[in-house]
Amino acid sequence: MLNSRELTPGLLRRMGWILWALGLAACGGEDAGLAAPGPGTPPAGGGGTTDVAALARAYLDVVQLDPGFDECWSGAPEAAGRCLRGPRSGSVLGDAVHRWIRTEWSAIPEIQHLQAQRFAFPHYRVQSMGLRADLGSGPIAVSSFPWFGQGITGPAGVTAPLARVGLPLLPAPDVNGKIALLRFTRQFNADAAATHETLRAAEAAGAVAAVATFDAPGNLIAAHNHDIRNPLGSLPTLIVGKQDFNRLAAAAGSTATLTLNATPVDGRVDNSIAILPGRDPRMLVIGTPMNTWLTGGGERAPGAAILVTLAQQLAARVRQSGPLPYTVVLIATGGHEVYGYGLERSLGCLDADAVLAYVHLGAGLVSQAHVELLGDTVPRPGLTQTQTRAMVMSENPVLEALVDDAFGGAGLGPFFRFEAGRAAPGEAEIAYNLGIPMVSLTGANPYHHTIEDDAAQIVFEALPAMAAAYQRLVDGLLEMPFAALEAANAEADASRGDNPGYSCAGPIAGIPPALQRAP
Repeated sequence: MLNSRELTPGLLRRMGWILWALGLAACGGEDAGLAAPGPGTPPAGGGGTTDVAALARAYLDVVQLDPGFDECWSGAPEAAGRCLRGPRSGSVLGDAVHRWIRTEWSAIPEIQHLQAQRFAFPHYRVQSMGLRADLGSGPIAVSSFPWFGQGITGPAGVTAPLARVGLPLLPAPDVNGKIALLRFTRQFNADAAATHETLRAAEAAGAVAAVATFDAPGNLIAAHNHDIRNPLGSLPTLIVGKQDFNRLAAAAGSTATLTLNATPVDGRVDNSIAILPGRDPRMLVIGTPMNTWLTGGGERAPGAAILVTLAQQLAARVRQSGPLPYTVVLIATGGHEVYGYGLERSLGCLDADAVLAYVHLGAGLVSQAHVELLGDTVPRPGLTQTQTRAMVMSENPVLEALVDDAFGGAGLGPFFRFEAGRAAPGEAEIAYNLGIPMVSLTGANPYHHTIEDDAAQIVFEALPAMAAAYQRLVDGLLEMPFAALEAANAEADASRGDNPGYSCAGPIAGIPPALQRAP
């Protein structure tokens, strides 16, 4: 997912990615002890599932059915915003999806050194939240969701007039002592540009709180990311659906009460890691993020399912032919939606010069495509996947040829491709900036970060072909001489940027000490 923060070289690449995507849319340590599966984990998630579509559904089952969910925040309205489930970093469900993938991997005997690499990040523990406003017939509760990291209130909340603010903000917006109403437009991967800067500007102008919305379908709440490198703000902010936002904007000047009673805490989230040892201890790394704000059907489930499928296929190759040519490291990363960059916390433990390549399973691999029709979002008919997917890779002709062989003619289009030096969205940027040849397929869908990013947003018929394409790519990489891929990476090496700077979260068991870096 993209980030909006200060103008760094990495951000400039991301801004280029956003502008490109807009044009595109116009065109159409020790091994950690493994926790037992959480109570109520469905049978499909119990280990050994071999069908990729069933694996995607099993990920969703954990999110939607695990009874450990404990984030029905008191004080929230008895409406859609009260109990929005999602595998959020630092939450019960966030931990549950990591347990699920480790359970699946544990059913593969060839996998060694199955482990959880835990790290801390700044987090909120919400006690109560809610929004009450007078929309013309007395105060009513408006469904809402926290925008984490922006600020908190006490138990009584803040009461102030509503003020509609246009974007971009004027130098001196009239929000002093008021609750600012801010409408953002998502551009790619469910992200909007300059959100942090806009909220800080409203805060500096005297706003006491904010209500934000994004352009998700209907009245759906679309959660938004928070970069944990930014300090905790003092502008408590809730997110509402765009239809509710329009009603609030029409009532500008009236008084509302916004509550986001929460305690800043140290959150905890895992990277889940599995290793298939090879004849050569140098490594091919394959990864996908596991966490997101809400549901994560089209966004996260296909990547998680394919990562399990690749492990099963590689294990079958080991049983048939013996050890793999290179060691394969599978990483299901944590902290994605708070820019915790779990991938950097794992790759930072490895000698980058000993990594053959990094293969990323990004968002929206087989998400359903939609069109706008009379102001509504409707799915495109048939086997039509999202049209805003892109294959991003290092400027490396050897890697490019392998990608062509793997994905060409697989019936997985449309997707677009460009060099990572132009833009490297999301966590795949970490590998690129370390000088590791990388490839990432990632995409967007209007329902990402909403509660309705469920099974309906997955084109299940396309999942086997997508998994097969990734398998062909991995097989091709495993047969590639290390020196050939390394020598072809000179142009990419010259375009490297800076990573956030997160350190290794702890030694990775199963990797020779000579190929690791100290935490």
